[in-house]
Amino acid sequence: MPAARRHDDQPRCDQCNNYGDWCEAADEYRCDSCWLSEEAAEAERHDAFLHKLVDDEYWFKVRAAKIVFDLEVGTAADKLRLNLISAAERASLFAAADKKFTDIIAEARADKPVRLAKLRANDEASEREIAA
Repeated sequence: MPAARRHDDQPRCDQCNNYGDWCEAADEYRCDSCWLSEEAAEAERHDAFLHKLVDDEYWFKVRAAKIVFDLEVGTAADKLRLNLISAAERASLFAAADKKFTDIIAEARADKPVRLAKLRANDEASEREIAA
């Protein structure tokens, strides 16, 4: 019986009530399974943040390309209205602006996985520096 009493005096996990140890980061008691699931959840949240950051950069590039496209097309339309260029030249300017827009989008789309890999590598390097 005394052994059971000593066993009951051990600290319990604040989340699941299993036997646990003090977790400095959480400032509470945690068992191994809760601690590991928390670590996995934190890693997943951080990865989602990196994906959102890359997606935000991508959509910023898309919006910037759209603004440039609208300006170039609007300028060509204005020049056509003022008889500074012909309809064929306007069509040519429109096609050039459309190609530039498409190229920027394709470049931004191709850059997404590269950018994500760079962010992950920077995070890993930072973690190694902190650990050292």
